[in-house]
Amino acid sequence: MWQVKMLTGPFEITSLMGTLAAGGHLHISLSDADGHVIGGHLVGDDVIHTTAEVWCFVLAIQMFLVLIVVLFLHYTLTVAK
Repeated sequence: MWQVKMLTGPFEITSLMGTLAAGGHLHISLSDADGHVIGGHLVGDDVIHTTAEVWCFVLAIQMFLVLIVVLFLHYTLTVAK
């Protein structure tokens, strides 16, 4: 079972990964000025002191799978002629 801990910084975000869909599920790693690192789930209302460089990627797995199926069907139908 996990517990919520309130951390006061400043910290540097060394890693932030997860999903933003349906309320989100984010994992974060933070380091302090001495290089100590702590990680866990990011929950609640969090404050960024200055800036956070965040990259978001959209995974097009469904479109990729549809493309594979279409190519397979095209190849199968072409060979069957």
